Amino acid sequence: MSADSKVRIYKTVVRPILTYAVETRADSTKTKNTMRAAEMIILRTIKGVSLRDQIRSEAISEDLKIQDIIRFTRARRRYRRDHSDRMMEDGQRMDDRIQRNLQAELPKDGTKAGHLLPKRLNSRRNKTTS
Repeated sequence: MSADSKVRIYKTVVRPILTYAVETRADSTKTKNTMRAAEMIILRTIKGVSLRDQIRSEAISEDLKIQDIIRFTRARRRYRRDHSDRMMEDGQRMDDRIQRNLQAELPKDGTKAGHLLPKRLNSRRNKTTS
């Protein structure tokens, strides 16, 4: 398999898994280092080099045309923040959307939403106590 195909798989499958919930997660040094290390392990495998070859991480990233994962996460955060700002500019539209979503989640028969969960929990409690 060519390196280009492996890079495409990395970008579409692996990187989203590595950066899951990065828009809302706290950005600590430990998290950054862990993400960079995981990314470089994968990129070195794609390139077919090891640490003993003493090739710098930046050179591997440039050769494979991969953006640093921390820069990628910052761009995702910026995108999410800008999206939220656009949604909040038109407050009335946002309120209507929230109200429609809440109404769609309510059951049609007038019962409380999620009424099955307490019944299941109560039946389990009754089985364990008897």
